[in-house]
Amino acid sequence: MYGKIFDSIYDGTLVEDWRALVTFQQMIVLCDADGIIDITPSAISRRTSIPIEHIKAGIEILENEDPYSRTEGEDGRRIVRLEDHRPWGWYLVNHEKYKSLRDSDTVRAQNRERKRRQRQRAAGMDDTVEHTCAYCGDRATGPDHVVATCNGGTDDPQNIVPCCPKCNQHKAHRSVAEFIADPFVDWIDLDLIAANNNLNCHAGVTVVTKGSKQSRHIDTDTNTNTDINPTAWKDYVQHRKELKKKITPLSETKQMNILRAFDFESQKKIIDTSIANGWTGLFPDRLRQSGHKLTYAEQLKADIDAANR
Repeated sequence: MYGKIFDSIYDGTLVEDWRALVTFQQMIVLCDADGIIDITPSAISRRTSIPIEHIKAGIEILENEDPYSRTEGEDGRRIVRLEDHRPWGWYLVNHEKYKSLRDSDTVRAQNRERKRRQRQRAAGMDDTVEHTCAYCGDRATGPDHVVATCNGGTDDPQNIVPCCPKCNQHKAHRSVAEFIADPFVDWIDLDLIAANNNLNCHAGVTVVTKGSKQSRHIDTDTNTNTDINPTAWKDYVQHRKELKKKITPLSETKQMNILRAFDFESQKKIIDTSIANGWTGLFPDRLRQSGHKLTYAEQLKADIDAANR
């Protein structure tokens, strides 16, 4: 059998005698779905390996009145005999009350599952049918918000599409246009995205096909980062790629936020300085004259600062 034991049991009067506490715990586990435990103290002892004298002492306490008990009714008794003519067989007084209570972990898990199913329905996903990722065509395991909730996206069906774990992780909070333009994202299916009305209206991407290869270009009218120098940023992305230091979505956001405080010309100077010195990060306060190289110690500190940004 299985019974719920809440931590509040350790905060009441039962803890004053460990025999009552232990006996009550075993009775919760051994009772049936209606809170009835119709076995003798000896049977409880055999099944739990707890000495019979401890079980009997615990039962005596549980049967007694307790004016300080949280148990409603029966004058605070935790258990009541089923029949007066025999000294064994009981029902747990508050069994139904605690059976219906849900612990916080269960509530959170049920809320997550309910939200997941709601988003799957919005994305047109059915657990009985295998769905494909709207970005790459692989097997979808859950929904993705086209416009991330942290950027103002909603749970409306038009903002949710089926997605595989790989695309969901790499897209993160970025827009569809930013995700597609990422030079490290080379597995997506551009034709699939173009055919999806929920995605195509956000992509802002012109697809150019040459033979069996596809190239992509972000349309400036739909680029959400119009305050970033596109040429300089492209150079910075290529620089990070050559250093084999991939720009994560979080790093991309932080680096762009640094640049947004400057005009296009200053942004280019900041990026050019990082490229010239082999830095992975962007450091506006460390602008140097063209061609100047930092010492090993300065460069090491700059790399550590970049990693911490």
